[in-house]
Amino acid sequence: MHPLLQAMIDAGISHDTLVFLLSVPLVATIFAFSRQVIGLRSFGLYVPLLLTYVLLTIGLGPGLLMLLLILIVATLARLLFSKLRLLYIPRMAIVLTLSSAVVLALFYLGSQVALYKEINFSILSILIIIFLVEEFVSIQIKQSARTAFWLTIETLVLVIAAFYLIEWPVLQTYLLSHPSVIIVGSLVINLLLARWSGLRLTEMWKFRAIFKKPKT
Repeated sequence: MHPLLQAMIDAGISHDTLVFLLSVPLVATIFAFSRQVIGLRSFGLYVPLLLTYVLLTIGLGPGLLMLLLILIVATLARLLFSKLRLLYIPRMAIVLTLSSAVVLALFYLGSQVALYKEINFSILSILIIIFLVEEFVSIQIKQSARTAFWLTIETLVLVIAAFYLIEWPVLQTYLLSHPSVIIVGSLVINLLLARWSGLRLTEMWKFRAIFKKPKT
């Protein structure tokens, strides 16, 4: 344990808070690398980070279940009201209202099967999930349902990978022992990524036929 971090824990700051805070630079760097070098897309950078926090707080299973149900309801609501030609803001307000109703229904079902007390729900976690739903529906409206679907899938792949990475005890120990290495290393890697001008791996796969074509 780094002496400064140990002093923070002794002062009352929780172990989990420090682990998550120190994992932010690492996870953000992984997301940036996956976008710039691999070519995986996501809902920006902040949404995956926030969703990772939600899953760490609620749990992987309950968090994904809540997100999936809310996304389904939001998509059905968009399809239902798309023919009514409603204005964007009122339409989103309706979607968020239905999303809140889904969360309330999940709370009720959880209380009936004695699961509610085992899951660490928080207002912030719920708001983050609803915020992601707004982004999801917004992309459906402005682009297409297909684009929103694949963005969600790729975002969840990154988020689930980040979840297991942060939950890894070996990494947690390293984060708390070498915080400066994580911070400085993340800065250096991102400076290099910021100057990346090569093809992404997904682009190389997409245009593989061109690369295999013999030169004349």
